[in-house]
Amino acid sequence: MNRPSHKYGFTLVETALALLAISLGLLGIFGLARHGLKAGGDTQNETRCVMLADTVFATLKAKNDELAARKVSLYDWWTYWLALIPQTTPSPLFLPPMPEILDYSQPIGIVFGSQQELVKTATSFAEIKWNPIYALSLDLNGVNLTNPTEVYEAYERGQIDVTLTIHPGALQSGENLRTFSTVLYYSGGLP
Repeated sequence: MNRPSHKYGFTLVETALALLAISLGLLGIFGLARHGLKAGGDTQNETRCVMLADTVFATLKAKNDELAARKVSLYDWWTYWLALIPQTTPSPLFLPPMPEILDYSQPIGIVFGSQQELVKTATSFAEIKWNPIYALSLDLNGVNLTNPTEVYEAYERGQIDVTLTIHPGALQSGENLRTFSTVLYYSGGLP
């Protein structure tokens, strides 16, 4: 009997090793794609948070400029801003329409104090593109309100610190909070 000297084909072990190598490569590619998509979403959220902070601070500074143009006294300036802190009445400040947040052009009220969703009354959930949770606070430069001397010194400085903390959204629980700050200065009128 003649036996062939060379056998052609792959053994079962060679086939299994080749499939293992291919599957590990595919798992690596899919893992990179997942991380790429997450990084893209994080970048989009970061951009949205910065745009929202810019819009909120521009609105506050525009109101501050309006108060300066009306030449309100330092006392009236303080009274206006401090009246917003407890948020017992609806806010007189509204953000301009933001198409990156809502599909329709409805002004969005600014609420000071505890954490709030940006959009509270939408006609349908589909109209909301992004609904972050935020907390906007006014601070009297770290002043202890029970110490009259500190309150008077803060009053004389004519400055209020504003802090905006944004969580990108309730559905994105893994995201970190973003904190932005600015300062409002009393810039005119009588003392």
